[in-house]
Amino acid sequence: MLEKAAQGSGSSTVVAGKVKTRKAAKATGASNLVAWKRLSPMVTHVAKAVRVVTVRMRFRGKSSPMVVKVLKGTSSSKAEPCSKIPQTKKAARGTKVRKSRMKEIPNPHVLHLLLERRWLGLGEKAQKKSLGCRSLAGPLIEGWAIRVRAVYGQKAKAEKALTAALAAQTEVEREGGLRERAQLLVKTYEAVNQEGLLASEPGHPAWANGAWTRRVYVVSSSVGESFSSQDLPPGLVEFGGNYFYMSADTEANAKRLEQQRGSPWGYPHNAGILCATPGDVLKVFSSPVGDCGANAYATGQALKDLQLPDFASSQNGDLGKTVTYSKDGGLAQVKMHRADKGSSIRGLVTVSEHTILDYRPPQTPMSPKRKL
Repeated sequence: MLEKAAQGSGSSTVVAGKVKTRKAAKATGASNLVAWKRLSPMVTHVAKAVRVVTVRMRFRGKSSPMVVKVLKGTSSSKAEPCSKIPQTKKAARGTKVRKSRMKEIPNPHVLHLLLERRWLGLGEKAQKKSLGCRSLAGPLIEGWAIRVRAVYGQKAKAEKALTAALAAQTEVEREGGLRERAQLLVKTYEAVNQEGLLASEPGHPAWANGAWTRRVYVVSSSVGESFSSQDLPPGLVEFGGNYFYMSADTEANAKRLEQQRGSPWGYPHNAGILCATPGDVLKVFSSPVGDCGANAYATGQALKDLQLPDFASSQNGDLGKTVTYSKDGGLAQVKMHRADKGSSIRGLVTVSEHTILDYRPPQTPMSPKRKL
């Protein structure tokens, strides 16, 4: 249609969307090719990708209807692939949102434990009673102990419970020394299931108070030891069985270093020097029984993971005294003790049962109504 219009006008050519006579073209020295560089960026992009240009014709000062001509690309102008077309901001934002939502999908087997860690030791009454027991006879035994206060499936609820527990602490528990302070913290663990068992929810199902709940089994450690001269701060000397600081500056420096390392001086096992995880949670299980259960781990691999010297296995000891099981749930407890002339050490691995407090059973679809 464009070619016919050009022929009917006598001697006219199309230049950049306008019609000029052949004389005018010769006078200005313009070529018959379309000046693509003068077009707007959007038209240029569309022309490269789709090869469609909209031209408004003008014949001898009179306007004519719009004419559309499809221009074939040359060898120099190759079509760009669709993948290189710039993506709009809205589409890119939607892609990022979808990716972030995929990352935020929680793992159902990840649990958040609210823990309380304290420095404990045998009191005077316990020390007097232990003198009649050969297994506990010896110096005063102290060390870290940990207690699981609550188990949550959602981290937000665990942190909320931590805030409430911190607010309920006394000033001594919150700002006291290492032996007086109660350390509250939230740790994340993944519940271990039985081999070959794919469970969509963590823990073991249990019926309590007229509702279904889920329970998990936590394996924790505790190491008690007597004061040892192998772990002394700089500036502390021994004289006649007693220990003294050389000066007040050395005592202040020793207390500062004690706070930094997070454990009292004189107890190398609880400081993590001679033991891997004293007073800590080793693992969390969904079941206490089985080859991959909490009891099997506590009586076997847990002793190796604890890395307590001479307590890597219970084979050389009396299993009747070393391993005991609770009457209620049959949960294992491993006790190991060694007493020498100058030192005494006791290792304890315990399995405890805990309920996931924020667990809600999934809603089952309602059965369809019967037609009468």
